[in-house]
Amino acid sequence: MKKFLSLSFIAALLFTSSLPALAKEQTQNGEKNQGHHRGFGCMKKGFIMGGMFDRILGDKESIQDKVLVNKAHITEINGNTIKIKIEDKDYTIDASSAKIVCQAKGVCDISKIKVGDRLNAIGTRGENDTIKAEHIVVFTEEQMQKIEEKMNNSSVGEIKSVDEANKTVTVETNNHGEQTIKVNEDTKIYKKPHEESSFSDLQIGKKIWIKGVWDKVTNAFSKITRIIISK
Repeated sequence: MKKFLSLSFIAALLFTSSLPALAKEQTQNGEKNQGHHRGFGCMKKGFIMGGMFDRILGDKESIQDKVLVNKAHITEINGNTIKIKIEDKDYTIDASSAKIVCQAKGVCDISKIKVGDRLNAIGTRGENDTIKAEHIVVFTEEQMQKIEEKMNNSSVGEIKSVDEANKTVTVETNNHGEQTIKVNEDTKIYKKPHEESSFSDLQIGKKIWIKGVWDKVTNAFSKITRIIISK
């Protein structure tokens, strides 16, 4: 399908930066199991990003076995070939037919990409650790660090316990594991769509979105500014 690379695709790839980067592989009998490498995985319908990619690719195009490359380091560029490293593993990106967005600002060509940049991509996996890319978004290392810092300041998750006396809530989050957060007079609580709420609506089993200040030293939220409760 020929379709202009939309901002929704950029948002999708940005969002993947906050996801656990675990592979979802399909075995020969069609079952799913978790796999081989952080930062590299096969997208399946029904997986957490499935609906978003369905909208990008269109109803008639399947996302079955699409490969997601997440926050890879670019180590070499040669013509339409980009070599990347994910942890200690090397892969080769075939970008010959890919739509490329540089620094989330607009469509560009491969000449604008530099060694040391970071790369997110969607495509299909070939032989010898080669990925035929369909869409690529490239960021500088500085930009990626700012994105990661911003994403660290928010989480989504499920409430596991509530302490009414101490005004704390324990949440199993998507990106920071289990966190106990403190709610005070400066914390704004809403129900979707932005209907004002209160601590009493924070109940076990509820899904919530948290925004605050993430402390890298303590690996905890030092302040919670907003909570949105999903209905």
